[in-house]
Amino acid sequence: MGIADKGYGRQRGLMNRKEINENPVMFFVFPQLEPQSFWMRNTLILLDKVFIDAKKEIVTVYKNTKTLSDQSYPSSEPAK
Repeated sequence: MGIADKGYGRQRGLMNRKEINENPVMFFVFPQLEPQSFWMRNTLILLDKVFIDAKKEIVTVYKNTKTLSDQSYPSSEPAK
């Protein structure tokens, strides 16, 4: 499991990786509870995106998001 909780780590995320072997999960942790959004630019592998709120409840799920895409995947409610 990886944790991206600082600027560059959150910005880079899983871009340009051809596979994920040992750590199939990456958490992106943001300091503020607010609407969040991700895209798949420079992301070569299919990913599920799960947005979680401050109560640790799932608010939005996207499965198998399109690779190499600028399509936005926003949270439906504020998330961390």
